[in-house]
Amino acid sequence: AVRPPAGQGTWPAMAEYLARRFLDAGIDSEDIHIIPQVIATGEEVAALVVRYRGNSLENKKPLLLLAHMDVVDAIRSDWVRDPYTLIEDEGFFFGRGTSDNKTGIAMLTATFARLIREGFTPTRDLIIAFTGDEESTMESIQMLVNDHRNLIDSEFVLNSDAGGGYRDH
Repeated sequence: AVRPPAGQGTWPAMAEYLARRFLDAGIDSEDIHIIPQVIATGEEVAALVVRYRGNSLENKKPLLLLAHMDVVDAIRSDWVRDPYTLIEDEGFFFGRGTSDNKTGIAMLTATFARLIREGFTPTRDLIIAFTGDEESTMESIQMLVNDHRNLIDSEFVLNSDAGGGYRDH
């Protein structure tokens, strides 16, 4: 069966969209980095790194928060519902990425915006790193570690992609 695209080429546009959300929230443009990349599959991906400045009074290294923008490909005929159409049914959302990992992207973005709106200043910098190929080659995170370590260097990391629920119908 032919596998439909799960977003090939759309991750740079998604990174741009999210970057605008962070700018609108009040993050300085110097603290927002979109890093495009063409991975081994030929797919255009991007990483987005956003730094929320803390007060640095305690001289702590940053906290890094991770999420990925891509989803696993799906074959339409294998699904009861269209995997590429978001559907709400009895209070549950169905569709590619609804739990892996669009929830992490949405929650981290919304949380930064809310904290800024409320005037919160963390005691250390908080860094978000969104990648575009976690479900395939993972080259964008490798690129961040190898070529842009200064943007993501941190004391520890929290990964928003850490499990989920299951519904059998």
